[in-house]
Amino acid sequence: MTRALALAAVLVGACGANTTTLTPAQEAYLRAHPELGPRDRNALLYRTISLGDTLERVKAAWDGALFRRREPATPDVIGGRVAVSKEPIDTYEVYIALGDREVAIRSGDQEERVPNGRLILVFKDERLASYVRME
Repeated sequence: MTRALALAAVLVGACGANTTTLTPAQEAYLRAHPELGPRDRNALLYRTISLGDTLERVKAAWDGALFRRREPATPDVIGGRVAVSKEPIDTYEVYIALGDREVAIRSGDQEERVPNGRLILVFKDERLASYVRME
């Protein structure tokens, strides 16, 4: 009985091991931003981002995910002229691998958890403006 309890304790501890420590990149982000508090640390720990977060913070929170910047295939054309935006817009394709820790995106009071797959993130002025879950 004691042996079974000890084994169960080890297994439970091992299951949560990947969610109780920050990655080195997340720790470096927190060191670079000493104004951040426990809530921000927990958001990084549980890989949670919010609309309005900076590109730097998203990359830190989702450390380990594959980010690919997507260049537009053609320029936007409106009325025969190339459209110009006052705000820089960047699009990233992000891959969350099978077996990797899930990520989460907050939008207002809603939160969407993504265990794996592909997402498109759109940044305006290096702040997350919108996202689309592709898979």
